[in-house]
Amino acid sequence: MPKQTLKGISIPSISGIDELVSGDFGELLVSYYLVKKKLHVIVAKSEGFDLLVNDTRGLLFEKDKLIGISVKTRQKRSLCLDLDIASDKLKRATKIWKFIPYFCYVTPCEVIIFPADLAKDSRVKTGANLVSSARLKTIKDKRIIYFQWGIKERISGRKSAWLFEI
Repeated sequence: MPKQTLKGISIPSISGIDELVSGDFGELLVSYYLVKKKLHVIVAKSEGFDLLVNDTRGLLFEKDKLIGISVKTRQKRSLCLDLDIASDKLKRATKIWKFIPYFCYVTPCEVIIFPADLAKDSRVKTGANLVSSARLKTIKDKRIIYFQWGIKERISGRKSAWLFEI
């Protein structure tokens, strides 16, 4: 893959925005969002989950409860999630770490954080037994957290810069 230099940083050419959304990027994006909301976040890198979160004010999650989040970023260019294996891993981690289990799906323009029990809800399942992100967005549940994000090129004068937005 040919390299391009952008503002002194060497990066591989990106054939599509999907390749930009990788596991580490998704975890850090979600961590950034939660920290900006004044939640305590640890990037855990453990079997079954990626983030540990504590919401001391009860703003997004149950107050002072430990939340374990499994972040998913790549689903073979699909807007549906196959969570069968991930659900088993998250369930085992829940028993060990004693947290409330959540999943998070990061796509190239939005993030959905939802309780793991919703992954088994028939309202979000497709005919192929996958979790549909579009169906998740239609459910009225205060436990579902949704936000949009993007990276845009901002051109001012003869210089360009990248603008990150949440």
